[in-house]
Amino acid sequence: MASRPRTVITTDPELDDLNSMLRLLLYSNEIDIVGLVYSSSRFHFSGGAGRASHRWPAAGSVFHIDAAIDAYESAYPNLVRHDPRYPAPEYLRGITAWGNVADVGDMSGDTAGSDLVRHLLLDDLPGPLFLQVWGGHNTIARALISIEDEFRDTPGWGNCTHGSAPRRS
Repeated sequence: MASRPRTVITTDPELDDLNSMLRLLLYSNEIDIVGLVYSSSRFHFSGGAGRASHRWPAAGSVFHIDAAIDAYESAYPNLVRHDPRYPAPEYLRGITAWGNVADVGDMSGDTAGSDLVRHLLLDDLPGPLFLQVWGGHNTIARALISIEDEFRDTPGWGNCTHGSAPRRS
C-alpha cells in the first residue's frame, strides 16, 4: 500500500478555516497530518509592535484548531473503530504550533510554527511534504528564510534543485 501524503496546514481563525479543519479531521485517516499551525492573514492577526489586534480571538479563547480537535476527540472512539489509522487527539495537539501571528505578513522572527515547518522540510523522510496555506503564507515564508539563513553560505547552496535541498548532517 502506498504511504499516505504528509501535510502541514497553516490556518487563520476565520470561520471557513474552522469548518475546513473539522472536515479535514474526518479524513485524517487518509493523509498523514504532521503539522497544524496557527498563522495570521490579511483579516486576522494578534497585534504587536504597536499595532492593535485585528479580528483575533480574545485572550483565553479556545482557538479554532483546538476547538476542532476537541470536537474530533468526542468522535474519535467511533472513528478509530472503523479505521485504526485515525490519529489520536493527543497526537494532533502535539503537532499544533503557533506561527507568525503578530501582524499581516509578519516574518520578524522564528516561531514554534515556522520551526516545525523548517524541521519537516529538512527531515530525511521519503516523499513530498505538502504545505497547505489556508491562512497567511508568512509562517511558511519564515521557515524558508531560516533555511536560507542556515545554508546559503554552504557548498552547493546555489546548485539546489527540486528534490535536492540541503539536509542537516
